[in-house]
Amino acid sequence: DGWSSSDLKALRQGPPSLVPWRRANPSAETDATRLGTVSHAAIIEGDDVFASRFAFKPEDMTFSSNIGKAWKAAQGGRTIVTFKEAEVVREIATAFFAKGAAAMALDSALAREACLVWSEDGIVCKARPDWYGAEAVDDLKITRFATERGGAFHGWCDGWFHQLAFYRRGLRACGIPVNRGRNVLIHPAEPHAVYLLEPKPDVLDLLDLENMAGLKRLAKYAESGVWPGTPDEWTLCDLPAAALALDVLPWLDGEQEQA
Repeated sequence: DGWSSSDLKALRQGPPSLVPWRRANPSAETDATRLGTVSHAAIIEGDDVFASRFAFKPEDMTFSSNIGKAWKAAQGGRTIVTFKEAEVVREIATAFFAKGAAAMALDSALAREACLVWSEDGIVCKARPDWYGAEAVDDLKITRFATERGGAFHGWCDGWFHQLAFYRRGLRACGIPVNRGRNVLIHPAEPHAVYLLEPKPDVLDLLDLENMAGLKRLAKYAESGVWPGTPDEWTLCDLPAAALALDVLPWLDGEQEQA
């Protein structure tokens, strides 16, 4: 029952009370998360393991027919994937393996979906990276933010880079001295653009410090049993620095008016 990168993400989003609430109320499956789950399995787990977990529904089959009912019953506990979903999953997997660097990283992995458990000064942590090699840990994301401009921004904003830093920390604690973290981003819509992102090691170092500070806060709240909510007072705020740089400054120097 250790702390995970999901707990740290909830803490960063805040308020702290969001952490126990998220644990008690896991997100319901959506079409997007279902597609991500099946695509992860198709790419990472290999054909035999994938076939033991999922079944692709044949085209035009209906479960109201006797043939359809018999086929569905024969699948046992396997998750049934619709014909349309299966086509998208195949396309996403094809896009992944068309990237030689990503395919090589997965092929040379020391382990895939390994469960890591370690302690940070008595604080138990857990993680499950998609795969790791001798030098890097890798994480696959099926996301509509797989874009040239949005990838790195959402890597920080949505906690993907924090997650890599946490995975790297866990692997090192378990005796795997990786130094690099990488994201493979694949867009769920055609033509399924693939972006390979690698935050610099010093970026991971910085986020690692933030993660460790977050762990101490989690342990403190858990020990006290008090998880603060949002403040009951007005909070003065400014525009984020990124918004100022991208949206406001061009107006101040007259560029937008000239355009």
